[in-house]
Amino acid sequence: MTYKAYTLNLGRCPQSVISDIWVDYPLNPDTVLMPDDAVKCRGKWDTGCNMTCISPTVANSLCLPPGRHIEVKTPHGTTTSTNTVFVSLKIPNGQILPSVEVCIAHMVDADMLIGMDVISLGDFALTRNKYGEMIMSICMPPMMTVDFNPVAAEVNNGRL
Repeated sequence: MTYKAYTLNLGRCPQSVISDIWVDYPLNPDTVLMPDDAVKCRGKWDTGCNMTCISPTVANSLCLPPGRHIEVKTPHGTTTSTNTVFVSLKIPNGQILPSVEVCIAHMVDADMLIGMDVISLGDFALTRNKYGEMIMSICMPPMMTVDFNPVAAEVNNGRL
């Protein structure tokens, strides 16, 4: 098994976690390279988002055929109708997800929202380093459980 990891320093006061993501047509599951003409997007990592979403602009640029028609609930509590499409994604760690069903949604500061359907495929962590900078790290497939309780107990008891 090959693990692929990525770490991003977000600075001291990040408002969100944004990284490059590449989007293309669904690929054969055995594909190891993303096509050169994949669309590069600004992807916002959103643990409050259940299903990954792409903007209508990205969906239209790929001329993707519509999939299911679904109802989605926005953070404001309203419900809206939208279509889903299947895409392939390449996340910054180099991991290629050959076929992911995503919904089409309007968004303001990104081309896509990376939801828990993708985030939960690996280990995902947000931490601060000793300089107060926020660090995002992801590894796929999952490698380990991050549990701060034992370490905190050791530090609190003066054993670490």
